[in-house]
Amino acid sequence: MRIRPVGFDGPPPPPHPQRVEANEESYLQNLGEVIYQDFSNVMGVQRGLHAHSLSHLTLSANDVRIRWLHDDLDEYLQDA
Repeated sequence: MRIRPVGFDGPPPPPHPQRVEANEESYLQNLGEVIYQDFSNVMGVQRGLHAHSLSHLTLSANDVRIRWLHDDLDEYLQDA
């Protein structure tokens, strides 16, 4: 699925080339650190989501977009 501006009649622009500034090994090492940071607090967050005192959850704009994307994907795949 590609999103185009309204009234866009021309061919799609060429894709931007992917660029990695560092060598592959350091890139993967840094990526591993980011993933570790993201997942290091998952158990605590999960416990908090199951807490009885949690009455509602406020999502950021990005979280809402991700939820809409998953809803759209589910709908698309059900129609396939």
